[in-house]
Formats: sequence, structure tokens, C-alpha cells
Amino acid sequence: RGLGDVYKRQDLQNFHELITQRVIQQNHGKLLQLKTKIYYSDESDVLLGSYEELLSYNEIKPVISLAVRMTWSYLIKFEDKEYPEKQEIELMIISNPDEKLVEDDEIPVIFPSVGIFRISISHTARTWGSDMEALISKQINSIIKKPSKVYSFLRNNNITIGLIVGGIFLLISLFSVYKYSQNEILYDLDKIKAITTNENLDLKINYILNYLVEIKKGTIAFHNSAYILISFILSLVLGTWVASLASKIKEKSFIILTRKSTEHFEQIKKQDKHKILFFMGSIIISILCSVIGSFIYQYITNIQ
Repeated sequence: RGLGDVYKRQDLQNFHELITQRVIQQNHGKLLQLKTKIYYSDESDVLLGSYEELLSYNEIKPVISLAVRMTWSYLIKFEDKEYPEKQEIELMIISNPDEKLVEDDEIPVIFPSVGIFRISISHTARTWGSDMEALISKQINSIIKKPSKVYSFLRNNNITIGLIVGGIFLLISLFSVYKYSQNEILYDLDKIKAITTNENLDLKINYILNYLVEIKKGTIAFHNSAYILISFILSLVLGTWVASLASKIKEKSFIILTRKSTEHFEQIKKQDKHKILFFMGSIIISILCSVIGSFIYQYITNIQ
């Protein structure tokens, strides 16, 4: 589809239910608080103080949700400890790694994808911390979409693709020059042979005619050089254009928690389709330009 991961409120609920269920079942823990901080495209944010607030919250401003930070605080009594101790789990989901969000560097990156995940666990029992990290990691892996191999290839090899397209344009132009030169020279030689077949003609005529052919070769060489130079410049321009379009084919992640986020998601889907069409069209246009240029070149040289 050209799009990366799409995270909705249900995904946040699933994280909460999964973590809380594991803590209660295995450790008889108690949830002290869940804080959810949502970051928006206008550089504002909102802090929700409970799970119930997360379920009922509805942002009315026309803003796009860019990131979510969820922080769970649990009170857990481990078997080897005398008193219950506070444990904290922090998970941050960022849809666009290029966005500079407040505090987004405080938690290390654990799961980079089209967007990124950051996980931090403050614990007093190392085994418990490792277990929770494995649990969250498994859940993250289950919702991350594998990146499109085609999109990744186009984006990562955009310069190579541009060079190939430019090279094809130049090769077609060079082939056209070669065919034109060969045809012109053979045509002139055939005319000379037809004239010089008469043995009564003076040998000097052959010399004059051959001299004229050499002049014609110089004219052809000039035309060819000018055409090759123009073709080389155009191949660079078209190759750069194709490479630029290929580099813009990127998968994106979305956190859809507002109406504006949904509209933004639908808009990006349409734009991605257009980018693919523009990229394919640029390759076709580049090849057509070389073919049309060859015909124009032959037409101009023939009428001179």
C-alpha cells in the first residue's frame, strides 16, 4: 500500500490489558496509575491520568497525533522481598522519527520501524524487568508491518535507478547517432561508386569525390557531437528527476487518535499512489524522450 504501521486507540488498549493481565496473574501486582501523554502536530500535548480517561478522551482540535507516551506504575511484592515495591514501565510510540518531540530522547530506541518504539522499565527485580520487556517486544513485533521490499529498494537505490534511466537515454541517443552516421556514409559512397564505374572518367574525379565525402564526414561529426552533448545533459537532468521521485517513495507510520489524523492518513494514501504513478511515468517519459529525440535528430539532419 505504500504505508507503514497504523496505530489506533485499540492498540494502546491492547498494550495496557496485556501488561496489566501479566502483572496481576504472575505477581499479584496492583496498578497505581496509568499516565498517557499524547503529542500533537501543533506542538501541544495532553496528559491523561487514567485508563478510563484514555478510553473516553476525544480531542476536538483539528490536530494530528504524532506520538504517545504511556507510563504504567505498579506496586508489586516479589517473593524474595519483604515489602511491595514500585515498578514502572514506559512505552513511547513515535509515528515520524523526524519530528522533534519533547523528551523523546530520554528513552532508548528498542524497535525502529517506519516509526519508532521506545521502551524503558524501572524495576527492582531484574528477572521481572526482562520478562516484561520480552512481553512488550513480542506484542510490538505482532503489530509492526514488514516494510515493502519494493518501496525499500526504490528508496535505497534511487541514485542507481536514476543513473540507469539516464544511461538508457544516452545509449539510445548514441545508437541513433551511430546508425545515422553509417547510413549517411554508405549513401554517399554508393553515389560515388555509381559515378566512378565509368572507366573513361579521369581518376581525379575520384579524388574530388572522396574529398567531398571527407567534408561530409566532418559535417556529420559536428552534428553528432552537438547531439551527443545535448543528450548527455538531458540524461543527467532526467536521471536526477527519476532519482528524486524514487527517493520520495517512503512508507510512513500513523497514530490515529483524532479525526484530523484519520483525514491525514487518507490524504497520504492518495499521495503515495500518485508518487508511484509519477515515478513510473518519469521512466516512461525519459525513454520516450530519447526515442522522440532520435527521430527529431534524423529529421533535422536529413533536411539539411
